[in-house]
Amino acid sequence: MSDLHETGADSSGALHQAAEEAVARERARMARELHDGLATELAGAISLFKVYLEGHKNDREQPLLDVFGILERMLKQVRDTLAELRPKPIGPEGLVGEL
Repeated sequence: MSDLHETGADSSGALHQAAEEAVARERARMARELHDGLATELAGAISLFKVYLEGHKNDREQPLLDVFGILERMLKQVRDTLAELRPKPIGPEGLVGEL
């Protein structure tokens, strides 16, 4: 009977670990897609805006400044989301201590 109980516990632990690994892989995939896609495009748009605004210091229109601010806030939100998707750091005890 105890062998059956141990086998069930082992299966449950393996299933839990497999689920955690799948979640970690999905989080990493989402982080890559956000970084390589949206974050890169936003950073590029912000850079282009900066070049434009530097060349037009005397005739900056408020709507363009507003769009620039929106882009900067969007990029910050994407970066914050990326930080949340990254795995949590492992403590000083290492992996064994985290278990």
